[in-house]
Amino acid sequence: MKHRIAAASLAAGIAFAGSAYAQSTTYSGFYTVINYTGAFPDFKKVAGVSTPSYLDGVEANVGWRFNRFYTMEASYDYYSGSTHNTPGGPSFNTTLQQGSLDALGYLPLGYWRSWSLYGDIGGTWYSLSSNGVGALREDRWGGRAGGGVQFQIDDDLGVRLGGRYEWMNMRVLKSTEVFSVGLVWQR
Repeated sequence: MKHRIAAASLAAGIAFAGSAYAQSTTYSGFYTVINYTGAFPDFKKVAGVSTPSYLDGVEANVGWRFNRFYTMEASYDYYSGSTHNTPGGPSFNTTLQQGSLDALGYLPLGYWRSWSLYGDIGGTWYSLSSNGVGALREDRWGGRAGGGVQFQIDDDLGVRLGGRYEWMNMRVLKSTEVFSVGLVWQR
């Protein structure tokens, strides 16, 4: 009987500590995210222009978390990539920049809520430029939607892994599929 009471007391203590930890990792307030991003662009076929099949990038986000379920986030993304039309020939350098405003929804997983699934949707301003053969510059509004998973390591630091689809329908670029890996810093 003593062992059952001790085991029940220990379980209740762990549950209480876990719920206190869960509440501290999902606070309301300001946060930032720094991501490495990669994009797989869907370029339209343009005669005489070679386009990259992959763009490397970085993304910086700032957001406000209203509660453990909803946030608003503003972000700036910068991507670049290059190709060669012919071996030893001129290169075609592509730069894609974008600024967006997104709404995110979180679904905490598990009892401690350190893990969360998230979904996002937002509007984005795209700016595409290239130099070399087929130089161009174009700006356009578009949108994006995606999701991922976030893990809070402690109260201040988390890790985020996500993917999204972005559509912009420019003259040479229809859309991109983007993946990102980043660090979340709160407070």
